Amino acid sequence: MTVESPETNVKSEWFLSVNREYQARDPQLMKHLDKATKMATAFEKFTLHHVPREQNERANLLSKLATS
Repeated sequence: MTVESPETNVKSEWFLSVNREYQARDPQLMKHLDKATKMATAFEKFTLHHVPREQNERANLLSKLATS
């Protein structure tokens, strides 16, 4: 089965793991990384674009709330 989508936006930093630019160390993140990598194969084309936290106010706020 393939999934067609004109564009999918992921607004987080974990995409770097999916692109294999760095490895996940946290066991929970490793599970999510494995699942995301497997799910990506269902798409005919799968491209991730990084949105820096500074350019994504909502994600920046949520990350600050999660760590406080």
